[in-house]
Amino acid sequence: MGIHLYVIIPFVVFLVFIAVLVGGRKLVMGYVGQLYDTEQYDELVDFLDTAIAKFLYPRYNRTYAKFNAYLAMGDAEKCGRALDELLTMQTSGAQRRDLIVKAFEFYMNTGRYKDAKALLPEIDSLGDEALARRTELTYDVIARKSYSHIAEMEEEIAGDVSHARKIELSYLLSLQYRNKGDEKTADTWKAEAEKLLGMSL
Repeated sequence: MGIHLYVIIPFVVFLVFIAVLVGGRKLVMGYVGQLYDTEQYDELVDFLDTAIAKFLYPRYNRTYAKFNAYLAMGDAEKCGRALDELLTMQTSGAQRRDLIVKAFEFYMNTGRYKDAKALLPEIDSLGDEALARRTELTYDVIARKSYSHIAEMEEEIAGDVSHARKIELSYLLSLQYRNKGDEKTADTWKAEAEKLLGMSL
């Protein structure tokens, strides 16, 4: 018994639709990447709000791309709104991990310490002890104005740590000495962080 056309045609249409969807999504992703790489951030944000981008690009990905564009533009207000929206969305485990770490860093850098503190329990629940400890120390030094981790950080920076971690530790040590009232040593560690980073802080 042959397969009727009314069964075959919808199946073929479905396959064509999937092929167009996948191909279109790749084109959109490529175009978004091109706009970002060429620093056309306003055009990127405008494109992400078009009907074709909304149809082919998932909401999370569009909002995340906007967040990165606003971050590159230095627009903290719009960046914060995009980030707040992202945190309300359902995500995969990997997406959520990446998001809450970025959110913590952004909130700390923009003085939103209450929002950063609210993320600490979730960061702690990730099971990454080094990450949890690092974020807790960062919050303690910047938000609580602590200087109780100087010895611990000076011991760590003297050991075998990555270049990025040395920058982070140097900066946090400069803040702690400033919190302590030792401006001279604070300036020394700030200069070290700037030398490692290759730019002024």
